Amino acid sequence: MGKKTIHVSDFSGTVLRPDDEMVRVVVLEHPDLVAGPVRLDATPTEVENIDDAALDVAVVEIHDGRDGDEPRRVVLTASEFDALATDVPMAQLLRTAERVKPPKARKAAEKIDYGTIEHAGKPHRGRVTEEESR
Repeated sequence: MGKKTIHVSDFSGTVLRPDDEMVRVVVLEHPDLVAGPVRLDATPTEVENIDDAALDVAVVEIHDGRDGDEPRRVVLTASEFDALATDVPMAQLLRTAERVKPPKARKAAEKIDYGTIEHAGKPHRGRVTEEESR
């Protein structure tokens, strides 16, 4: 007994032949997406105009202290966002604005002192120090 895998376009339901080209589309954000990114399979012709349909958008976070201090993420068209700047053009404002540092990486695991009684003799990488061997 054998198994046969049939690939089907998630967009159109079209059955793809073994020699057909397949494109993977990963949906990162969508109003109906509830459990994280998903993968969709499609034919190249089904997604060939996707770049033409792309919008110029601004993705912003609003830190206003609501919702337990979690920021709100908002996506709006770039022109709508640009219109918020009434004193200086948005392009100039963005060039001169204060830079935001990326989030810090998680702290490394606490360093264990194998020379103490509580950790003495535990296996570890590296050499055994004189203090640890005592």
